[in-house]
Amino acid sequence: METAKLELQRGDILLIEFVDMSMTFAYVMASDGIQARIKVDSYRTRRGTHIGTKIWMLQRIDPVHDSLYYRVRSFSPEKRTPWKS
Repeated sequence: METAKLELQRGDILLIEFVDMSMTFAYVMASDGIQARIKVDSYRTRRGTHIGTKIWMLQRIDPVHDSLYYRVRSFSPEKRTPWKS
């Protein structure tokens, strides 16, 4: 059986969990296998602070145990997109 190649693809939906255990969804807008641009929905922190929708640029780092690992390289408010698809 062939093993599927792990990488983010446009249209994937992610669940993001933050250090304070608040969560939100993110949507992959573009990906080339090494970098990805995701739209992170607005959310409230555990203390109730509202965080608006943002665009994050991710950079893939070496996988561990067949998992995907990305590092946030930059982020901006939703209206500014640093990388065109």
